[in-house]
Amino acid sequence: EELERRFGSDGARASRGALMVVDLAKFKAVNDSFGNLAGDEILAAAAARIEAGVSGLAGKSRIGPWRLGGNEFALLLEAVDLEATAQGILDGLRRPFELSGRQIRLGARIGIVPDVGACGSPSEAMRSCDLALRDAKRQGGSRYVVYQPSMDAPVLRRHAMEARLREAVEADELSVVYQPRVVPA
Repeated sequence: EELERRFGSDGARASRGALMVVDLAKFKAVNDSFGNLAGDEILAAAAARIEAGVSGLAGKSRIGPWRLGGNEFALLLEAVDLEATAQGILDGLRRPFELSGRQIRLGARIGIVPDVGACGSPSEAMRSCDLALRDAKRQGGSRYVVYQPSMDAPVLRRHAMEARLREAVEADELSVVYQPRVVPA
């Protein structure tokens, strides 16, 4: 809703600002091991740490964090050092969480779109942030990745290939050919 407000009802460009989505790694194991109530405690503690990571960015410099669902949080930021802010959030989430006398360690991945105004719509801004977040997950560990337009190419290629395959199936243009693999004696 905040992104839509920034883009305006007339479809105008959004005001300059960055979108950051934080995904908690290994969170499912908390719910599976300790139950959903314990998971909710960890989510509240994680939200507080994310909040602490951006607490110096008061007023219009920061909006959020909002829980997107599951184990993801979003922030809108303006006029900040995004990489230093992301690293601060990761550092805060890296410290163990206390749960019923146990220490729970989670990781986090962050996808960043540095300028939502360069996106054509709120959904494009979220999609771009998802691509960066997916890249951070693929690389493993606790890290942040800043969206680059080059991240779109593999997704667009895959979509085009799926469309061509779907068309080929519908037109009955595919056939299966058996080719044995033979190892000469």
